[in-house]
Amino acid sequence: MRKKMQLLTRYHVLIILVAVVVLFSVLVKGFFSVSTLTNVLWSTSLVGIIAAGAIYPIITGGIDLSVGSVVGLSTVMMASLMSDAGASFPVALLTTLLL
Repeated sequence: MRKKMQLLTRYHVLIILVAVVVLFSVLVKGFFSVSTLTNVLWSTSLVGIIAAGAIYPIITGGIDLSVGSVVGLSTVMMASLMSDAGASFPVALLTTLLL
């Protein structure tokens, strides 16, 4: 009994994830499709890229928590350049990267 509780405590997130995947696969037709996998990978790719860039200062001992605010500011600036100034995507991207 004690071992089962240790396993549940250690792997509770994985167990919940598997339960949710099984539930959705039963309830939603086409849950295990290429388009669903593509959408999940596309949604998490930006977070993965940001996390990969943020891990190096943490590994080297300097903690840099400004990544989230820089991403937010860059997103707002690029959206403003494209909508308000009428800049094209490449121009807005280059301007945002330079600033």
